[in-house]
Amino acid sequence: LRAVAQCPDQVADRTRRLAFLERDAFDAKSAARRMIRYWKERLRVFGQDRAYLPMTLHGAMKDEVTYLLANPHSRPLRDRDDAGRLVIYSDPGAMNGAALVEARELRVLWYLFETLCEDPASFRKGVVFVVDVRNISGGPRVKSINKSLTEARHSFINDVFPIKSATRHFCHPSAFAYYVVFPFIKFTAGRSGRQRLKEHYGTEEEVLKSLAQYGLPRRILPTQLGGEVEFDLDCKAWVHERLAQEYAASSTSSINASSGDDRSASKVSQSSISEAASAEHA
Repeated sequence: LRAVAQCPDQVADRTRRLAFLERDAFDAKSAARRMIRYWKERLRVFGQDRAYLPMTLHGAMKDEVTYLLANPHSRPLRDRDDAGRLVIYSDPGAMNGAALVEARELRVLWYLFETLCEDPASFRKGVVFVVDVRNISGGPRVKSINKSLTEARHSFINDVFPIKSATRHFCHPSAFAYYVVFPFIKFTAGRSGRQRLKEHYGTEEEVLKSLAQYGLPRRILPTQLGGEVEFDLDCKAWVHERLAQEYAASSTSSINASSGDDRSASKVSQSSISEAASAEHA
């Protein structure tokens, strides 16, 4: 792996290796294969020049901060659902269609997933996605980018990142989407996919009551959905918070890297990674 040579500290990070192990039920070979896919996809998304930099706003994402601030549409909610799971709220209708760049959207999406990996709940309990689809608009170009992002999100969760998708909730779909599109998607998604896909149709109050049945009470939901949380998709405050966290983490990384002995994480050994790499190329 090029990553081993380019950024050995990132590849050997015990916390991240343990996350991959937990995601794959402590199956070392499966975890190693997921790690291989992670680095392959990271290289594809960021390119040779940035793929091996620290995945921070002042590292691999340093050229995307302005774009992120100008095109906010997905972000974690402040509070968790009743099961203690992280909740991501998305409003695709807030996308500035004229300014969208697919490659940059993928990098922003990647960074969002990186932030989720910092919380053990993401690979132990899973992440809940709440999507407000009533304001989606745009021509073929925007629809194509949305399709690509949807496919990337699915791949990132299932094959690349050490996180689990608990449930995806689509709020306020059109009548056609609710009665035609979603039944078809659920028919082709398989049993597991159907169980994790929920659509909420009707008035604002009806949608809120439906969400509450799945552990998403209005007290944690944004006002955009009729909830009680003032939630501004303008993510300036979130970006400043992330910058502060990353600066604090970088100042202590050398201490964390040299302390302790994590035998569980070491299960994803260099030999496991090498074996997985050989299998991926086979």
